[in-house]
This record gives sequence, C-alpha cells and structure tokens, in this order.
Amino acid sequence: MSSSKSHAARLSWPNAQTSALLLVGISVWSLVMLVGMGFQPGWANGWPLGISKHVVFASFVTTVFAVASLCGAASLLIAFGCLAERILKKSYTGWIFFVVAMTLLFVTVSATCPYFYATVYADILREWP
Repeated sequence: MSSSKSHAARLSWPNAQTSALLLVGISVWSLVMLVGMGFQPGWANGWPLGISKHVVFASFVTTVFAVASLCGAASLLIAFGCLAERILKKSYTGWIFFVVAMTLLFVTVSATCPYFYATVYADILREWP
C-alpha cells in the first residue's frame, strides 16, 4: 500500500512542475504579445454608439491589468502550491491551495477594476483631450 502511495506522490510532483512551467510560459507569451503588438488608439475615433476613444483605451488598459495580475499571480501561486503539496505529502493539497488563492485573487482584482478604470479614464482625459 505504501508503495503505491509513494508512487502517486512521485507522479504528482513532475505534473505540478509541468503545470507551473506551462503557466509561466503562457504568462510570458501574453506579455510578449501585448507589448509587441501595442495598442494604437488612433482608429478608435469613429466608434459606433458614441463610444469615445477614452472609454476604449481605459477599458483595454483595465483588461490588461486584470489579465496580467491573474497570470502573474498564477505563475507564483502554482510554485507555492507545489511546495505545500510536497511538504504536507497529501494528494491535491497544492491544487486546493491554488484554487482557493486564485479565487480570492479573482475577487480582489474584480473589486479593484472599477477603481482602476476610473483612475485610468481620468488620467486619459487629462492627458489626451
């Protein structure tokens, strides 16, 4: 019985490492794409329904903030989840930690997005008439 339990523990660590590397890779690729492509808001002058370029740009910046925060936190939290699972030597402890931490972070980011949007929108209006 202990032989199969140690075998399961040995299998969970490489899978967690692979997941962590995958999340870090996705985060880095997202950052490269966002910085490399850039956002040229000059085309946003003629939006339908009277949406201004200020609203579009502030929404874009807020979305990038939310996604980058969640991706960055995911790549850090997965390492702590792997460590927790390795220290506690219980199956799925790391994933439970990861899911709970990401849920709390998602709620926090969702709560801060309206304030972040208002701040960015006010700055854009002031700097870009």
